[in-house]
Amino acid sequence: MRSANLKQTVHLSSFARCCASIGVCLIGLVPSLFLLAGCNFTRATPQIDVQGTEAAASLEARLTEVIAIFTQTAQVVSATSTPQPTSTATPTVTPTPYYTPTETLRPVFQDSARFVMDVTIPDGTKYLRGTSFTKTWRLLNIGLSTWTSEFSLVYVSGDRMSGARDIPLKGSVQPGYMIDLSVGLVAPELNGDYRGYWALQNPQGEVFGIGLDGRTPFWVDIEVDSPSKVVFDFVGRYCQAVWRSDAGVLPCPGDPSDIEGFVLPLDAPPLETRVEDEPGLWTGPEWVNDGYIQGTYPEFEVGSQDRFRALLSCYSESPDCNVRFRLDYRIDGGPIQTVEKWDERFDDNFTRVDLSLEELAGKRVQFILTVRVKEEFAMDSAIWVAPSIWR
Repeated sequence: MRSANLKQTVHLSSFARCCASIGVCLIGLVPSLFLLAGCNFTRATPQIDVQGTEAAASLEARLTEVIAIFTQTAQVVSATSTPQPTSTATPTVTPTPYYTPTETLRPVFQDSARFVMDVTIPDGTKYLRGTSFTKTWRLLNIGLSTWTSEFSLVYVSGDRMSGARDIPLKGSVQPGYMIDLSVGLVAPELNGDYRGYWALQNPQGEVFGIGLDGRTPFWVDIEVDSPSKVVFDFVGRYCQAVWRSDAGVLPCPGDPSDIEGFVLPLDAPPLETRVEDEPGLWTGPEWVNDGYIQGTYPEFEVGSQDRFRALLSCYSESPDCNVRFRLDYRIDGGPIQTVEKWDERFDDNFTRVDLSLEELAGKRVQFILTVRVKEEFAMDSAIWVAPSIWR
């Protein structure tokens, strides 16, 4: 940012964050303003739609105001201790004098704030899924109004992360004083980057924030990064399933010579072109045209981010194999429904499955593994390699 180019929009929140990143304190900023030329303000931040707010001055006039505030701030030194994170979602008021408005130096807006620092949870903090945490911002009141208990911390947009939408302030914060605002949040259940935008609201219902225009929300930014793990192993629990064909219920484990169908676990299943190093289920449909075999497993409660994974192949000694794999399910003894189906034949190719179960999240489901002959029976048999549900 260069002061000669006033056509670019500069948010005070980005200005303050950049200062922190190069080690410049809020006290005595004027001598270091030229260090900000290398700062990156490219990340877009949503603007708050404010009704009834006083019209902003021109960007050049606002920049002059900001520099004047920084100049006066450099002349008033005040120490501030860093509070510990709170365990509740109630904003904690720690008013601390920072500068004294004068008749010749007055903020432009009735309600406006300046971002001072992240007291807790710096941007990009990593959490495991479902972890509870408290985000605390430190803000400076640079408006004309005193913030009272009729003012609130409010959610604006982005990822709310289970936070309350409206949290009244406690106590009062006069112009020139700071406040620590806290909100209790929970890391989402899916891995990824999350950002939620927050602001303040006055008794008239007008939402305001930080920045040169007093309309920029402040935010919390985290990354959810939890390792996946197997929560349901179809191979390990294969004899907990009820296996059947048109001929009736089948024994478990089965016998490959059984014309009614069979299922057997293999530690190193032989596929069409290789021997796999993960365990699998060798399944043989009933020895008839359109014959099938299916195993119905015990109930399992599906999570919001669960995925079904497997590798599908014909058995190495079944060169005429032409079958259809299906992942079916049933809820509360109801009709059998299909999640997905895959055709497989002996062609030196495999089918790798990585399927989201999000649509079944929160339900207790009986999953069913089905293999059916597609055409005339030709000693077809097939293998489910490592069928499992990951979370």
